[in-house]
Amino acid sequence: MEHELIMAMQRYESASSRAFWQELFAKLRGQSAHLLSFEEARAALNAWNEVDIGLVDVPVERIVGSVGRHKDFTPTFLPRNSVNRDRWSRVLVKMVGDLGLPPVEMYELNGDYFVRDGNHRVSVARALGCKTIQAYVTAVRPV
Repeated sequence: MEHELIMAMQRYESASSRAFWQELFAKLRGQSAHLLSFEEARAALNAWNEVDIGLVDVPVERIVGSVGRHKDFTPTFLPRNSVNRDRWSRVLVKMVGDLGLPPVEMYELNGDYFVRDGNHRVSVARALGCKTIQAYVTAVRPV
């Protein structure tokens, strides 16, 4: 277990380093260096009607934002400095282990997904190259 945790911490350091460079290049181009805010997107679209979709496989590439944690990750869900290395690493060890982790919780808005619970799991899934992640999804529609 200790070996796996050390490897996971090294993976975090690599992802965090890539986040630094991604953030720097985004600033140089005048682009945003963080995820979309669900609260801002919801308000902009006046989307307040919620419909429970249930458990689905969500394409990781369609996850574009977060509820409350949008500044903790880059647009490709790389962990920024505010993300705890030990927690991120433990999530990675559990995700690749035999038991895995429970599904994340997300909102779907216009075909894009926003993480309600499970930002670290999504970040790790992206780092591992996963194409999908299981999530309990609530669709949000304009009124």
